[in-house]
Parts: sequence; C-alpha cells; structure tokens
Amino acid sequence: MNGKNIRKHLNNKLRDWILNIDDESIKKIIRDNVIVTGGAIVSLLTGEELHDYDVYFRTKEACVTVATYYVGTVSYTHLKLPT
Repeated sequence: MNGKNIRKHLNNKLRDWILNIDDESIKKIIRDNVIVTGGAIVSLLTGEELHDYDVYFRTKEACVTVATYYVGTVSYTHLKLPT
C-alpha cells in the first residue's frame, strides 16, 4: 500500500472511532490530537494482517480528557464482578 492509501485507511479508522463518540468536544480532541503509529503502519506497508492500531495523544491533557470520557461511559451494571 502506498502512502496516500495508508493515510486514507488510517483516516477512515479514526473517522469510524469518532462516529461512536457522543460528545462533540471529545471528537474534536481526538481529531486534533491523535497520532497513529506503530505496527499498523508497517503492516499496511508490507500487506500483512493488521492486529491493532497504536494511537498517541499530542498532549497529556488530551489523553486524560479522552480517558475520563471513557471511564464515565462505563455501565457498571454490565461489569462482571467477583461475588
């Protein structure tokens, strides 16, 4: 896969992720602060199977804000806790 197609693929994955978020401010933080790196890029270059995407945030604040959003969306009624 060439650079243009890799960029398109990664942008599509980020778009899919963002579509599953309800909070517009979190969507903007992800759009403005996420960097995709790691094995996914190598796999796309070599045509190997993708296993995951490594995302990094440009700032600690962006990372904490997105993590806090996800912690707040956890439905504790769906967690299986030991009895």
